[in-house]
Amino acid sequence: MKVMIYLFGPAGCGKLTIAKKICGLCPSLKLIHNHHVNNVILDIVNPDGKTKLPKYVWDNVALVRRVVLNTVKATDRNEGYIFTNVLSENCASDLAVYEEMRAVATAKHLAFCPVRLSIALDELCRRVVSPERVAMLKDISSDNARHYHETQIAMRPSDDHLEMDVTTLSPEESAGRIVDWAGSRTCAAGSRLGI
Repeated sequence: MKVMIYLFGPAGCGKLTIAKKICGLCPSLKLIHNHHVNNVILDIVNPDGKTKLPKYVWDNVALVRRVVLNTVKATDRNEGYIFTNVLSENCASDLAVYEEMRAVATAKHLAFCPVRLSIALDELCRRVVSPERVAMLKDISSDNARHYHETQIAMRPSDDHLEMDVTTLSPEESAGRIVDWAGSRTCAAGSRLGI
C-alpha cells in the first residue's frame, strides 16, 4: 500500500502493538515507531519511566526525528510507512511534528492516513505498567497516564482522519479496521492522481 499511516494517542494505548499487527497484514509497510526515534536519546539519559524528562531531551529527540524524516524523504523506498507518536491538542511542537509528517507523505506521494486512538482511563492505567514498556524505555507510570488523561487531549487534526476507541478492541481488530480505512484512502488518492 502506498500510504503513510500515522497512529497517535496517549502513551500506553497500544500504538506499537497495533502497528505490528498492521505490518502483519501489509508486510510492505515499514514501521518507524516513536521509540525508534526517542530511544537514540533516551538510552543515553537512562530514564526510569516515571520521572518527567528535561526539555533538552525532547529537543534532541526532535533533531533525531528530523534526520529520520529527511532520510525517509531522500530514499527511493516508496512502499509505505507506519509511524506512531503521542500528540497533544493545542501543543505547537506537536502540531509542527504532525505537519512535518504530512509534508513527508506528500513529498513521497503517499496517501496520508492519520489515526487518532483513544482509550478509557482505567484500561490505559492497566496497560501502561507492562514489563514490555520498561524494556522499550517507555513511560510506565499510571500516575503519569492519569495526569495526561486529565490535562491533555490527543490531537484532533483538521485532516480527514480515523477516530478509534481501542478500549475494548483487540490489536487485530484495530489493525483490520485501520487497514480497511487506509486502503479506501489509497484507492481515492489513486483515482485523484489518475492511477
